[in-house]
Amino acid sequence: MDELRAGDPETLGSYRMLGRLGAGGLSVVFLAEPLDQRDAARGFRYAVKVLRPQFADEQRFRNRLARE
Repeated sequence: MDELRAGDPETLGSYRMLGRLGAGGLSVVFLAEPLDQRDAARGFRYAVKVLRPQFADEQRFRNRLARE
């Protein structure tokens, strides 16, 4: 896992980003933990895939991410 970079979200929805797991042409995948302390204490971790900002306004890319 790589550290978060400048411009990466620290939180997204109800998740805190812990680091980067990988990146592709359309998206970045983060390792995240829930902000809810009860779930975080249980050790829950998630992969959160985020569309790159330059593609966020294009419906076809949002649809592609949703299918993945």
